[in-house]
Amino acid sequence: MGDIPAGTPAQTAACTAGTGIRAPGQRPDSPGGRAAGGCNKPGSGGDGEAGEFRSDLYYRLNVFPVLLPALRERREDIPALVTHFVEMLGRRMGREIEHIPSETMSALISYQWPGNIRELQNLIERAVILSNDGVLPNPLPATEPEQPAAIVPGATTLRDSERTLILGTLEGVGWVIGGPKGAAAKLGLKRTTLIHKMQKLGIARPGLQSSENVMGPAPQGLGSFARHLSSN
Repeated sequence: MGDIPAGTPAQTAACTAGTGIRAPGQRPDSPGGRAAGGCNKPGSGGDGEAGEFRSDLYYRLNVFPVLLPALRERREDIPALVTHFVEMLGRRMGREIEHIPSETMSALISYQWPGNIRELQNLIERAVILSNDGVLPNPLPATEPEQPAAIVPGATTLRDSERTLILGTLEGVGWVIGGPKGAAAKLGLKRTTLIHKMQKLGIARPGLQSSENVMGPAPQGLGSFARHLSSN
């Protein structure tokens, strides 16, 4: 109903104004049917605005609304729907599907389904056509490849990458380790874990004395680290 031409809602409203829809051979006041309308847009009772239809028609049809949630809002139904379409389409095409891989089912459940159940049926039909050895392939369109992670210049090993990341984070926060705006919070680490990593990777603030929540020159040994922790 939301996509019919602009003049049609007025005719439909006039048609539904009586007690029923007149059919050939019936009296005008004899109810011979029921009017049912469907719309894929929220009915807000608009007056011909974009994506809406006449308010008088909307309120005449809105006697017993049945709201059907989008497929993405009822993902728990997708496995049963997939199984149903696989069996129905397999019989129609003479192809027996014996196995639906868990990866394929997970992908179908995670998909947003802008075309709702019709899109699901069409994609399952495509998958049944492309199936081999009774295994249902993933029929979803290929997603855009993710951008490759930026390569840190000079980092050739995991240890080098970790060291570069920690150094960059410390420099970005002024070498503050603790606190809500410190490097540990930004890296998602405990303060003590970050200090241990700094000691392990040989990271120290160059040339400045330590202050509260600020890393000073590299302490020597665990005793110095313990005194540094106790001072903070």
